[in-house]
Amino acid sequence: MKLPSSLTTVTIFSKFLALFLFILFPLVGFKLGIEYQRLLSETQNNSSVLGLSGVCISIDPLIILGTVVMQLVIVITLVISAVIYFIKKKKGIISRRYVVSVITIIGIEAIIWSVLSLTHVYLVNQHATCSGASDIDVLPPIDVTRYNTPSPSIDMLDWKTYRNEEYGFEFMYPDDLLNIKEKDNGIVLSHTVPYIHTSPCAFVGDEPTLQEITDFEMSLLVKNEGMFSAIKNDKIIGELDYVILQEPGYIDWVTVGDLDGYKITTGAECGFYTYYLGISNNITLVVTRPWELSTEYQGMPKVFTLPNIILDDYSNSLFDQILSTFRFLEEDMNEEIISNFLSRWEELQKNLSVQPVLGGSAWFVDYVQFIDDTVFLVYFEDGHISYAAVYKKEGDQFILLDTIEDFPFIRSDWNKLQSEFGEQGYPVKTYKKDTYEDKWVEIDENPFIRDWYLNE
Repeated sequence: MKLPSSLTTVTIFSKFLALFLFILFPLVGFKLGIEYQRLLSETQNNSSVLGLSGVCISIDPLIILGTVVMQLVIVITLVISAVIYFIKKKKGIISRRYVVSVITIIGIEAIIWSVLSLTHVYLVNQHATCSGASDIDVLPPIDVTRYNTPSPSIDMLDWKTYRNEEYGFEFMYPDDLLNIKEKDNGIVLSHTVPYIHTSPCAFVGDEPTLQEITDFEMSLLVKNEGMFSAIKNDKIIGELDYVILQEPGYIDWVTVGDLDGYKITTGAECGFYTYYLGISNNITLVVTRPWELSTEYQGMPKVFTLPNIILDDYSNSLFDQILSTFRFLEEDMNEEIISNFLSRWEELQKNLSVQPVLGGSAWFVDYVQFIDDTVFLVYFEDGHISYAAVYKKEGDQFILLDTIEDFPFIRSDWNKLQSEFGEQGYPVKTYKKDTYEDKWVEIDENPFIRDWYLNE
């Protein structure tokens, strides 16, 4: 069939049209590919299923593919219709039948695309999984009261202290919730939940399937340089000359715990927050954490119903509380305080409300426990009975705050005493006399608690 010359003649219009299509189609294909991958990730390993005679058939990926194809068909139809329209208009042969036909075709395509899209949304909302039977299994309701109660202040009484002599710092963390490991000269704290899925940050399409979701992660790294030098050398915001200009949402000045510094946001749909917190003029704490779960997994609503998932409110509070306990290891002044205290013990014990029994002439100190930089508990006995006292160091004086006769404590009473006299989040340190070394050494046990060996 011989085509009319209007369809075979090269014109300026046809050249621009060809260039336009040459640029448009790759961009449209790339965009649709990303959309398909995102939608497919949403239902990876959690595809809605149709049970037929006990056979489980995954249909959602096919619906996703159909949705993407229909989007492409609509775009192509619009482009071709526009080309034909301009050609016919140039010849003056535009007919009402042609316009109606184009509108009808595009309308039918739009209806098909809408049905497929709504079907996909419905299936995702069902949260169904293929169990190998004709019935659809729905996940049970989530119980996350322990980890997801928004709270500006988290109970840290049972937190453990992580101490690293090599890196020279310590902090507290909930060891029953977070895993901790050393990595790349720093420390990484994390929490994961089992869930097979494709990473929402995967755009290429050939990334391996993930077996779990990391819903909390933070890394800590100490750099022996100032904040400006650390940021400049990391080149996280490009080349720097003399100053760092704040840009809300990108470069922000923040306070975390007792530390001040810059929070720098990097990434597109997925990314990281990097905190540069100044410790001194030549020491910077660099803390990195991923974006909030609600941002990275916003296209995968099922994630937020997983058992024991850590949501944004608790994650942010946890992050702040951990950093509030961060401190560098300084020369241990506790031994000096203990030495000064014991040198005055003979005189100080005269102010106690209890006296040695069975002819004992003096009290002997067995343990000292610091619950603040200057507040400490003293475990003393006379060989027959033991008590405890709370002292505070003020200047060169030791002030008696309380004497406890109902001793040793049960754990709840010890917690109450620590809250009353100690510092919230303080890493408690307990010391005992090493008779071989003739010095006071730090121990892990807590002898101030009754049957402590059963409670640890």
